Amino acid sequence: MVSDMEARFWKDLDEGREVLFKAHGNSMRPLFPSGSVFVLRWIPLSQLTPGDLVLVSQGEFIRLHRLIHRPTLQEPGFITKGDSLEGIDMPVSPEEIKAKAIAVLWHGKSVSLQSLPMRVASRLLSNTSLSAGRFLALLRKIKYPVIWALL
Repeated sequence: MVSDMEARFWKDLDEGREVLFKAHGNSMRPLFPSGSVFVLRWIPLSQLTPGDLVLVSQGEFIRLHRLIHRPTLQEPGFITKGDSLEGIDMPVSPEEIKAKAIAVLWHGKSVSLQSLPMRVASRLLSNTSLSAGRFLALLRKIKYPVIWALL
């Protein structure tokens, strides 16, 4: 049974309104710990790019993971991955992508996920098979100050 709040959430998304989504779990650590609150909005699938955080709904299961790969003729389905996870998720159909995260609330302020530091981090994380934790540890070891300052 769907609660009134849940029904309102999906209705607002379907009607193009921005909604808040509180993520639970550790799959997006260390950038986004459990309890992070995201601002979501539906956008056309044609506007999604690797690195975007997308809300996926597969039956009773809902997750907010990073888009890694868009479908091609040879590889149907969108591919997503949790930043702290080693493996990728099962392919996602277009109908299962419900929204894109456009901002995250940090310390009471909305931080755009389209800002330069967040786009750089997203692009780097979408182009590596490493988990985010291992990737950030590698950046620390090489002491690359420009990228580290952005993250």
